[in-house]
Amino acid sequence: MDYYYTDLNGQTKGPASEDQLSALATSGVVGSNCMVVPVGSRVVSSSSTRDYLWPHRPFAY
Repeated sequence: MDYYYTDLNGQTKGPASEDQLSALATSGVVGSNCMVVPVGSRVVSSSSTRDYLWPHRPFAY
């Protein structure tokens, strides 16, 4: 699935694949406060809700 996202400057970017977004998060281009929306969707969510972007974060039950 591809996503549009906001970078740390609030600029809308994309579309980008999950792998690309993960690389952007690792490099610091996308932070946990950035927004993501799947292409073709109107549902916007915080990138912090996308577990694949933050594999180093402990899983919370």
